[in-house]
Order: sequence, then C-alpha cells, then structure tokens
Amino acid sequence: MLLFILNYTALLVYVFVGVYVYLSNPKNNLYRLFTGLCILFAFNSLMEILINNTSNPYTGFLFERISQIGWLAYPGVLMLMVLMLSRKAVAKRMSAKMLIFMPGVLFTLYELFVVNYSYKGTRTLAYSHGIEDIYIYGYLIACFILMLQWKKSTPWQREKKQAQIILRFAVVAILAGMINDTLLTFSAEAYPFLDQLIFLIFIFSIWYANVKYKFVKVSSLITAEDVVNKINEIVIVMTPDGHIINVNPAGEKATGYSKDELIGKPIQSLVNLDFEGLVQEVARLTEGIWEDDYYLRTRSNIYLPITVGISAVKDRTGDIIGALVFCQDKTVVKELQMEINERRIKERQLKYLSLHDPLTGLHNRTFFEQQMRKQKGECGIIICDVDGLKLINDTLGHEVGDQLLTRAAMLIQSSLDKGLSLSRIGGDEFAVLIPSDNRENIQEICDRISLAVADYNLENPQLMLSISVGSAVCSGDVQNIIDVFKEADDNMYRQKLNHTNSFRSNMVQGMMKTLEARDFITEGHAERMRELIMQLGTYVGVPNNMLTSLQLLAQFHDIGKIGISDKILFKPALLNENEITEMQRHSEIGYRIAQAIHDLSSISDLILKHHERWDGTGYPLRLKGTEIPLECRILSIVDAFDAMTNDRPYRKAMSEEEAIAIIRDNAGAQFDPELVASFLLMLEENNQVLESASG
Repeated sequence: MLLFILNYTALLVYVFVGVYVYLSNPKNNLYRLFTGLCILFAFNSLMEILINNTSNPYTGFLFERISQIGWLAYPGVLMLMVLMLSRKAVAKRMSAKMLIFMPGVLFTLYELFVVNYSYKGTRTLAYSHGIEDIYIYGYLIACFILMLQWKKSTPWQREKKQAQIILRFAVVAILAGMINDTLLTFSAEAYPFLDQLIFLIFIFSIWYANVKYKFVKVSSLITAEDVVNKINEIVIVMTPDGHIINVNPAGEKATGYSKDELIGKPIQSLVNLDFEGLVQEVARLTEGIWEDDYYLRTRSNIYLPITVGISAVKDRTGDIIGALVFCQDKTVVKELQMEINERRIKERQLKYLSLHDPLTGLHNRTFFEQQMRKQKGECGIIICDVDGLKLINDTLGHEVGDQLLTRAAMLIQSSLDKGLSLSRIGGDEFAVLIPSDNRENIQEICDRISLAVADYNLENPQLMLSISVGSAVCSGDVQNIIDVFKEADDNMYRQKLNHTNSFRSNMVQGMMKTLEARDFITEGHAERMRELIMQLGTYVGVPNNMLTSLQLLAQFHDIGKIGISDKILFKPALLNENEITEMQRHSEIGYRIAQAIHDLSSISDLILKHHERWDGTGYPLRLKGTEIPLECRILSIVDAFDAMTNDRPYRKAMSEEEAIAIIRDNAGAQFDPELVASFLLMLEENNQVLESASG
C-alpha cells in the first residue's frame, strides 16, 4: 500500500510540475525539455504502479521492459538540458543531440527486443543492467561536472545561484541512487522506494531553481527601467502632452521629490519649457537628440543650471508615444571636469537669482530692464497683471496666492511665440519684450493669453484666475521705449478697471461653490437661514433696508471659512485651543473678502461682528450688549437654532424643544434677551398656525 501511494503521488507531482512549467512559457526549448523529463518520470511511475499491481509474472516482466524507456531516456534529456543551461554551442548541433541520445536508444532497443522472460535472474541480465547503470551514472556525473563549470564560469550571480541550488540537490540524489542501486538491491529484493524519491529530488531542484531564478538569458531580465535607474544623470519619462510618468532615482535626489509626487505633474513644474512644441520639433530630427540649457527647480526652490536633452519615443508606425528627457547637471559636470570650487558655484546661483524670479523661475525685472536698454529699433511690449491677488493672499493665504501666480506664469509663457522670454516685473505683474512692431501678431498673443485663462477657469471654477493684458508697439528709434512701456501699462490698467468688479463677483461665487462642494455650507442651510432670519426681522419690525442686509448676511456670513482647512472644519471631535483660534479667524477673513467686493461691502462690518456675544465674551472685538449691530444679534439666534436642529460633523441634530431650551438658557449671556423672547414667541405662533392648519 505504501509503495502504491508513493508511486501515485510521484505520478501526480510529475504531471503537475511538467504542465505548470510548459504553460508558463510554451515556446521556450528549455521548458519543453523539462516537461519531457517530467513526462518520462511520470511514465516510470505509471509502470511501477502497473508492475506492483499485476499478479502475472510474464506481464510484470513485460512492464519492467517497457519501463526501461523512461529509465534509459532521461539521462540524455538531462544532459541536453545542462548543455543548454550552460549555453554550450554543442547543444545546438543535431549530430551532437543524436550522439547524446544514442546510448539510451540502443539500450532501450536491447531491453525491448532482445531481453525476454528467460533472461530473468540470469547473469546476462545482471551484467546488462550493470552496463546501463554505468551509462546512467556516467551521464549524471558528466552533468554534475558541467554544472560545476557553469557555476564557475558564468559572470551572472543569478546563474551562479541557479547552479548552486541544482548541485546541492544533485549530490543528495546521486548518493541516494548509488546506495539504492548497490547496497539496497542486494539486501532486499525488488527494493523500489528510493527510485521515486531520487527523481522527485531531481525534478524539485530544477523546478525550484527555475521558480526562484528564471531560466532565461540574464540580458533579457535587464529592462529599460533597470538601465534608466542606473544612470547617474536625471532621466524623466514623459507622455506626449508633457506629463511625467516616471523618473529615475537620480531625478528624485536632484529635485527633492519622490517618484510618486512627480508622476502626473507637468514637466513645467520642474523645468520652464514649452514641452508640447519641443516634442514636435524633436520628432523631426533624423538623428541625435535636441539639447538646450535651462534651470531645474527643486523642492527647496533652488534653481540648478542643467542641459536638457529630449528624445522622442515612437511606436512601430512612427507615432510619438512619449519622450525621454535627460537633464545633465552642469554644476556637477563642471566640478568633475574643471574642479570648480564651492564659491564659484554659489556665485553662479547668485547670478542666476539676480536675473530670475525664485517663485516662478521666470526672468525678473532687472533682466527685463536690461532687455529694454539693449533693444534698438521697432519692438512691442505686452504687460499682464493678475487681478485680485491681494484679496486672495489676504483671504486664502499667500501659499494659494503663490500657486495662482505660478499657474498664471505658465499660462502666459505657454501662449507666447517660441523664443520670447516672459519676466515677472512685480508682485502680480508680468511683461514680455517682442522684437517686432507687428500689431496683429502682438494682438494674437494677447488673445491667446485670454483664451488660455478662460480654458483654465472652465476647469477650475472654484478659484478662477483673471489676467488683465495691455500692449503697445514702438515703430522706430524716435519713440522712447520707456514711453512704450508706460502706454502698455496704461492699456493694461484700463482693462483691469473693467475686470475688477466682475472678477471679484465671480471669485465670491467660486468661493461659495467651494464651500458647497466641501459640503460645509449646504444649499438647505442657506435657504433655512434666509427664511428664518427674514421671519424674525419682520417680526421684530426692522426696516426694509435692514431686511436686505439680513438676507445678504444669512447667505455670506460664513464666507471666511473658505480660508480654514478642512481638517478643522470637519473634525469629528471638539476643537483644541489652537484650532479654536484658527477657526475664529474666519470672521476677519470674511470681512476682508466683503470689503473687496462692491456688492458685499455694506455687510462687511456685520460679517466681522457676527460672532460677538451679548455678555462681551465673543470675538473678535469682544463687543457687549447693544454695541453689537442688531443684524448680528438676530443672526446669532437664527444661526444657533439652525445649527442645533441640523447635523454637524461632531454631533447629531437636536430636537426643536432641546434647541429652544438652550437658547432660552443663554438669553442674556450669548443672545439678546429681548430678541430671544421675540424669537420664542414667533416660533410658538408659527407652531400654532401649523397645528390649526393641520387640524
């Protein structure tokens, strides 16, 4: 029974491993040979099962002869596999293959057609089996020696490890086979146990070496990414539209960004170049790569001088599918080639910073003025100004303002003709000098800038960008270029006057949409507030002009929360002291926003004071009693009631009765006591009306 289980298990193992390896790569000759070896061993296992399950001695002897096909063929298969693994040229010659398999074929023919039942137990059969054992072990020892040579001669660590695994198992298998064929066969009749264990060891060793270190040419394991990662210079892989899809470790080290941070970003975030236009130019090059000098912007806003090389990547049809961008750090090259000391490198950086804007990477005002002084003859000047930048800095913070400035610089630069250099000449101003007085061309550039801004705003309605553009031309040496600059600046300011009101209005709408998108100020909240505040205002008899202010206040009192982080707005637990201080800033932020918007300037003071308390403990001015505007006192009651009767991030809604009780308890502390009395009376009357209507 144990013998049957061993042979049957071995049969299943051989079949499974052989099929698995073959399916993993059917076209690989080495994999095919391994599958053939598994089939031979599986055939032997099947014969062993049949031999041990037949009672007829003649039939058993016949099965023994047939089983010799597997025993006598496998050394040749194993020898050919080792020759292929060690990449011996002889393995490719047909004549060599025939010689390798010839002994096994001759012995097999002898076993099948010469040996018969009368040979059983004779010395002749024993001698023939001895010669067959010499053949088998001779091949096995030769395979062992070839594996040792392969391990010693191969330059690849992967192949050395493959050889080491197989050799270790081979030593165990060969020793076990010798014990089985010399000692055990004489001490016990028909002792077959170790045979299957030996061949299982062989199969397992080869299979394990293949699984752990694939039997393929090491050169095919070296991918393009492996090569790129070994390059010491910066290599960036781009899509045709200029977005980063990969960067090597040298690029990560030089920029200070990780690969995950860079993937998906435009190349302009690192190098200020018109990538899409350059790719088309590079595609037309028949040989070599396009090169030019630029500066690389790092995470720490240091600009490194680099030589940029771009090579287009094409598919088989010739279509561009991407590009490789090579950035050679010129400072490093000069250190290696000319041994430039640290002082000269710093001087170079200072010189760069003296002519460049550290935020956008563009040239600065100094550079632009140098350009104007050098300019002779006809020219044109375009001046651009980012509208409302101070408002954005004051309300959303300078980080958001800087991001908007950088985006504006990219949009303007991408709209310019090739060869033109944009300069940042002020906090929110950009200018470009054009060596031509072609008015149509200059106007076309201005139109492209406006179109680029419009496209950007369609994709970013929450925080829109507005750029005022003005231009002027100089037709010759007679006109002073300073006058041309002033004319362009005046034209820009005329456009800015037209933009200001509409931009600020659009910006406020964008801010409200952002708050709605963040689901902090919901449409239902705004509607409830307007309805309830109008009811209370009318109930206490405020004049009509104050009702209008109340409506605006209900809608925009929390607009300053646009400048508060989501982490604080949506914190599910109570805020700590620092977070409370940060949250209280929204009143001042809202005040500054409203001050800048003509339609909201009338309620800016109300937005500032809408969190004051009757007892003087509110913020930001700690006003007390009637010092607080009536509109704010009304809003505080309505806002508190709506907040308590609706869900908040840190708690569920209260019932109307619980909210009324809290408002009543805080009359004279947080709320105007007279207004609280009026509010509660109004709610009571409203409920009575509803009850009578439902009855």
